[in-house]
Amino acid sequence: MRYLLIAAAMVLLRPVFAADPLAASDEQFAAAFRCPETLADDAERNRANEQFSAWIHAHHANWSLQQILQFRAGLLSTHSCQTALTRVPEPAEPGH
Repeated sequence: MRYLLIAAAMVLLRPVFAADPLAASDEQFAAAFRCPETLADDAERNRANEQFSAWIHAHHANWSLQQILQFRAGLLSTHSCQTALTRVPEPAEPGH
């Protein structure tokens, strides 16, 4: 169930890597990130979502959903992904 939640929460992410994306460090992953609105279609966004979920599982399996959403929001903000940022929910305060 957790993986389904992670996949649903990470829609629209698309890092591009020359090598294996699962081997990317946090910095490499962030640098290779592409805004969802730059992707060609839903199929490409779905592949990006699957890749992001696999990367999170490989590098940050202990992160809470809130931590994952904060990481995603940071990527969207850093890369000025205006369309996607309007779709990111405000994180809930801890304990809510």
